Amino acid sequence: MREDDLDWDVEGVDWPNRAQSRFVAEGRLRWHVQIAGTGPVLLLIHGTGASAHSFRDLLPRLATRFTVLAPDLPGHAFTRGATEAELSLPGMAHALARMVGRLGLPPVLAVGHSAGAAVLAQAVLDRSILPARLVGLNAALLPLQGIAGHLFLPAARLLAGNPLVPRLFAWHATGQALASSLLRGTGSVIDARGVDLYARLLRSTDHVEGVLRMMANWDVGELAARLPGLDCPLTLLVGTADRTVDPEQAERVRALLPGADVHRLQGLGHLAHEERPAQVADWLPASSAETEPAGGQAVAADARPIGDRVRSQRLSARSHGANTGSPHRRRACTPAAPPARIEGAPVPFPHGRRRRAARNAVRGPAGLALEPSPRAGTRAIPPPEKGWLDRIGRASRAAPVSRGGRTASARGLGPRNPGRRIRPRGSRPGAAPG
Repeated sequence: MREDDLDWDVEGVDWPNRAQSRFVAEGRLRWHVQIAGTGPVLLLIHGTGASAHSFRDLLPRLATRFTVLAPDLPGHAFTRGATEAELSLPGMAHALARMVGRLGLPPVLAVGHSAGAAVLAQAVLDRSILPARLVGLNAALLPLQGIAGHLFLPAARLLAGNPLVPRLFAWHATGQALASSLLRGTGSVIDARGVDLYARLLRSTDHVEGVLRMMANWDVGELAARLPGLDCPLTLLVGTADRTVDPEQAERVRALLPGADVHRLQGLGHLAHEERPAQVADWLPASSAETEPAGGQAVAADARPIGDRVRSQRLSARSHGANTGSPHRRRACTPAAPPARIEGAPVPFPHGRRRRAARNAVRGPAGLALEPSPRAGTRAIPPPEKGWLDRIGRASRAAPVSRGGRTASARGLGPRNPGRRIRPRGSRPGAAPG
């Protein structure tokens, strides 16, 4: 361990809500999660560059009526071992679902801050986490607009590709000046305790490297295109003084999801839940009755790997004669109707004897037989005319062929080898065939 790494026994000795912390191994990841309270499960996901400490004052308030689960995302704070795939939006959502499934705590309510809301929305769209309601705190669900949107990803990849950048950044973060400056840019004013915790994270090379790698792999373009298909009720809490995520983005999200609820938190910035945790807690559902699905029963999440889920859906569809459509949505399937026969369309043939029988029985347009082609799918070849072998035989007997100074009848040339003379059985070498 490097000297500038976060050590749970050093930097974490006075970490907020330390008594509720535990470490969970899932795959290559070693998750740091905090679990508190009793009741229906509420999943809290922090944003880019933060950790579960961001909910230090919100978590105890919610734990009075929920079982609160608050992890550090891969690459952040005390969660270690993330691969490049797990630092992308789909990969992080899948890794989160696996961890939740391992703990056996499927959430009834999911609350995400900033990029954490995008992780939860991705998991809901992938059907790996199925809460009754999704809440976004200053949610970053859409791509950046303008020049910033075009420059963000290349700049992040450039910084993440230089191994010296995290070290220089961590070295420059000595003290609290850099943390204070970055926090002022969010439009929020938080207490000195919060500034000190962010300064500890910025001094960690591992944390800074994980954040840069996450930013280099981050792309919400596909998520934005899929948002209209989000079938989970969505509530957006928007700080009107947010300088990180444009407050007007909530209206663009509501244009994609007309049923979304938007509530504005007057005068609060991007870290509204750290500025006024009691006010944010009041906006969240007061009991599990407000988060129950329409049927009154909780929906069990499927935390299996995405490949296993897709294979099981396909097998189920085959056994029921159904068409699953997109593998990202587990919908009620309807039996697939047989395809309509189009006149003149290519007809696939079986192999062997059945193929020859079908080819003789079925003809395409203009009397052409349709035969499968290994490259183009199907190709049309003209049917052979009757008596073609007799005409070839008569022509070959009438046309002599000169080869090697000798004149011979072309009758000895095989149709499959037009350039090769075949000597009839029993003839002498050098003699012309009779």
